[in-house]
Amino acid sequence: MGNSHIIYFKDNSKKLVKLLIIIVLLISFSINLSGCSKGANNNENDKNIEDKVNEEIKYIGSNIFAMLNNANNITFRNYTVSNEYVDIQSGNTDDEGTSEENSKLDEDKSESDQENLKTESKPQVYKTIPNKMLTNNKDPDWNNIKTNIENINSYWSSIVIDLYKLNISNEDILGFSSQLNITITSIRDENKRDTLINLANLYAYLPKYINAYSKDELLKNIMYTKSHIFNAYALIEFEKYDEIKSNLIKAEEYYMNIVNKMELTQKHYNINKGYILLKEFQNSVDQKDKDVLLIKYKEAIEEINLL
Repeated sequence: MGNSHIIYFKDNSKKLVKLLIIIVLLISFSINLSGCSKGANNNENDKNIEDKVNEEIKYIGSNIFAMLNNANNITFRNYTVSNEYVDIQSGNTDDEGTSEENSKLDEDKSESDQENLKTESKPQVYKTIPNKMLTNNKDPDWNNIKTNIENINSYWSSIVIDLYKLNISNEDILGFSSQLNITITSIRDENKRDTLINLANLYAYLPKYINAYSKDELLKNIMYTKSHIFNAYALIEFEKYDEIKSNLIKAEEYYMNIVNKMELTQKHYNINKGYILLKEFQNSVDQKDKDVLLIKYKEAIEEINLL
């Protein structure tokens, strides 16, 4: 009886040990699944933030790009449409009474009302005007520039939060904020030279941000290429040709990384054409002619901006 009791106890002990092992394994499996789930969620959240910041940087970059071009009245449309009022001279009337009545009416109206009436009575004619660097004036479009810089300023505070989430350095975030204030001041004062330099300096922070969190090498090289092209473009106004040349050489170095990785994109034609136009921009520096440089800048950046 005693032996059978002992044997019964051993059998139950084995069963209990097996049960405990199964429980421990289930708990471990559950913990691992939970950890994997959290890891997947974290990776997904990081990806979502990166995608969001990419769009935010794209928005800021497009506004800076527009302001840089507006500083020299550069547009990429082949033609603009303008409207003019045609002044048609009418003959004198023989009806003196009607003339007197018209004079009386004119006296009762304000000058602004009279001007509005005159304008409304004139037929309007629309015509297309070619957009060419040599024929267009190069006066800045300050209204659009001021609108764009205020758009960036109002948008910036929300972007800062996302940049901190991606562990962008505090120095680079504060640097952009400080440069933004400097740029706003030069735009408010309508100082063309300072505005060009400040906008180029402002854009230079964007590839830094991309480089800090993104693994997209193509995007990084495009951003750095454009940044150095903007530096060169801003310096045209100062006629600092050596610095223009060095920035375009640097732009070419980054662009060659794009050329060497053409298999990553379908835009082979744009990449090749962009390289040719970038080299033409670079080679034209020796001529030291501002108009030529502006034309070459416009052609190069228009193509590279398509990448």
